[in-house]
Amino acid sequence: MPISTRTPSEPKEPMLSNKDAQRVQACETLLLTAQHHTSKEQLPSFLRRDWIPLPHDTTTTTTSPHKLKIVTWNANPSPNSRRDLFPGSDCLKWSERKSLLLSELAYYASADIICLQECDRLNDLIISFPDHEAVQAFGHGKLHGLVILYRRSLFRVRAQKIIHLDEGELSPSSASLGEDGGRQRRGGTRLTKNIGLVVALERNDGTGVYVATTHLFWHPKFTYERIRQCIILLRAIRQFQQEHGVKSWPAILSGDLNTQPSEPTYQLLTHPSLPLSEAMTLRINESRIVHKSADPVLPQPTPEAVLDQVDTGPQPNGQEVKEGHEGEGSNSSQGMLPNTRSPQPEDGILTASELAELVSTLLGSGCKSVYGASTWDGETFGQRSDQQEALDRCAAHEPSYTCFTPLWKLTLDYLFVLPGEMKVEVTQLLQPASGEQLGEGLPRKGITASDHVAIGCELEW
Repeated sequence: MPISTRTPSEPKEPMLSNKDAQRVQACETLLLTAQHHTSKEQLPSFLRRDWIPLPHDTTTTTTSPHKLKIVTWNANPSPNSRRDLFPGSDCLKWSERKSLLLSELAYYASADIICLQECDRLNDLIISFPDHEAVQAFGHGKLHGLVILYRRSLFRVRAQKIIHLDEGELSPSSASLGEDGGRQRRGGTRLTKNIGLVVALERNDGTGVYVATTHLFWHPKFTYERIRQCIILLRAIRQFQQEHGVKSWPAILSGDLNTQPSEPTYQLLTHPSLPLSEAMTLRINESRIVHKSADPVLPQPTPEAVLDQVDTGPQPNGQEVKEGHEGEGSNSSQGMLPNTRSPQPEDGILTASELAELVSTLLGSGCKSVYGASTWDGETFGQRSDQQEALDRCAAHEPSYTCFTPLWKLTLDYLFVLPGEMKVEVTQLLQPASGEQLGEGLPRKGITASDHVAIGCELEW
């Protein structure tokens, strides 16, 4: 039974149809279930991290500034299906993870907006968010997806859009290619099923915010494809802003970008006008390879799988395996990749400089990373990295780790503010976890039920 989406503009006590009454009853039932769970069974402990205040410029904000607290987290679906990737973990089974997830999500519910990636059991987790509504989206054939939860007392959904990154055109201006040139216009190197989700959230006073979240392709050898996906997503966000006519609203990009701060994807997002180093250019060039999955004609787009209601009914029992039967810690990242070939002209694969030019056109001076552009006390990426070129820029201030397992320890998750008309200040950060706090590796009871740790911030404009 779905939970209704209610907005602040609706009457407080509307006359309910039978269908709406059933939805409200379902919501109340879920809340009673949550109350029973917390009263009869103590939810397990986790690594609870504080919000830390930051010094910021108060002279540029209005007398009544808007504030927004946002959290993003890759919740990692069904890690039990790939136990080899999480050796030593003590909470891989759903029965072991559920209460830990509920406990941690209830803590993050203090935020106004929560973005989740790889979320596959929202119907079981929604009870952690009694004050929020959800927008959810799935890629083609995927059992997990993206979720944006927003506080219903503050916002209503003005518009929403799913972006299928495989189907976006990297070079849409090449109209001379005709209908048969779609593959060349897309310029993709692999079929990934990755998506982006963007929502326009409006307040009662007519102001609002654009929130986008995504989970980019994971394989370390496909740097080109991640940059391509960023361009497709950024262009879609800008078009979305134009379509809905409110360019003054801030735009926030969140998610698991599967890229580290020392990589070219991060530099292009934060400093697109800076020349790429020789090493970064080489990394992009080496990733200009075409996987066999990109050769067939892409499937026809299905209707947008964006929901402004949460289905609390039965979900599929199947477990999704990583595409290509490869995990994030797969050794396939070493050496030559199987089932790949050099690009041909009909593939439409762009050069590193052409990619950089596209990003610069979309972002101008670049995105503001809420952690990277801030000074905070704690364990940073800069303290564990020896790549001086990246450390000379804001990459040094990113969290030391956002993904932490016995096999890999990486910084992959971000919150960015896109350049726009409004000056946005970062006033608080969710304290990042240190390597010592994360222990031997995640998921782990007493710490977190995912291999990722959440990040968050408070913004003011």
